[in-house]
Amino acid sequence: MTAPYFLRRSTIKMARVIPSIHPQKRPEAKGRVAGKAEGLAAGEALGREKGKVEGLAEGEARGRAEGESKSLMRLLVKRFGPLPQPVIAQIAAGSIEELDRWVDRVLDAPTLEAVFGERRDH
Repeated sequence: MTAPYFLRRSTIKMARVIPSIHPQKRPEAKGRVAGKAEGLAAGEALGREKGKVEGLAEGEARGRAEGESKSLMRLLVKRFGPLPQPVIAQIAAGSIEELDRWVDRVLDAPTLEAVFGERRDH
């Protein structure tokens, strides 16, 4: 007795499909899987290295800003006395460029307000 037609057709189709989806049945699929794994590992290593470099640069910038703000506050206190809270907040929020500009002005400015003024240095 032979199997019904639909069973024979599904068995033939499965015989064609299984090798195309199962890596052990197709040698070239093993190579692709290994290649993807190597590429993924190399990409992860590159990403980690890039993250380390970016983190180091960010940490250095943050450290420089903290050092500049501390120096600026010391100079301002020495020159003008205790600092009002809004000035401390302005210094804490200042960028590296602003901190540099304020440090340059602190020795020549006649008042605390003149240090933070919008005048352009030449």
